[in-house]
Amino acid sequence: RDKKLLPKVFKSDAKINECRGIYVPFWVFNTNAAIVAKATVQVDDSTITVTSTAKAPVRKLPVDCSEKIPNDITESLEPFDFSKAVPFMPSYLAGYFADMHDTDKDACISLATQRISDGLLQQMQRQIAYRYGGGVRFDEVAMDFNDSYALYSFFPVWLLNVSWKNKRYTFAVNGQTGKSSGEAPVSAFKVALIALALLGIIVAFGYYWFNRY
Repeated sequence: RDKKLLPKVFKSDAKINECRGIYVPFWVFNTNAAIVAKATVQVDDSTITVTSTAKAPVRKLPVDCSEKIPNDITESLEPFDFSKAVPFMPSYLAGYFADMHDTDKDACISLATQRISDGLLQQMQRQIAYRYGGGVRFDEVAMDFNDSYALYSFFPVWLLNVSWKNKRYTFAVNGQTGKSSGEAPVSAFKVALIALALLGIIVAFGYYWFNRY
């Protein structure tokens, strides 16, 4: 959530109850993806059938294989710095907790291919809509993945449990980059200011439109 909406006193008054480092297990995927899609484009009162293709080399796509941390949290901590990856040694876990994977490799492969498919389709949809200027509906989609392989890896994450005004908040922090994710409190005053500003824009636009015609 946008830090601009945080109450000013949250950082100073919040109490950290627990802070622990944990190595989270990932399957890191590499593949060459190809997609062929048939789409219907609605342009004014007519429809156009379009066939589009795309290819994309996908490198180092991490998929969290621990059920203890939701996938949307770990995805929001990306990217991880693969340039600093080294072969595993037990001594690296000193002072850290470490999860073992409890999601099998095939399930993680399905999650990875779904992320890749969704990303390519979204990109393709934007390109088709930009070219033809209409709404896009995909009717047929075929995906192909070649030269695929996965590496079992651990990446460092800090978990913070914080208390503020009798409520608990949990944050995850990328142990390499410091990027954080989690539900934080929102300042009602700041939200109200934004709402009033938007209302002012709407009223001003309505007034302009009404007087114009």
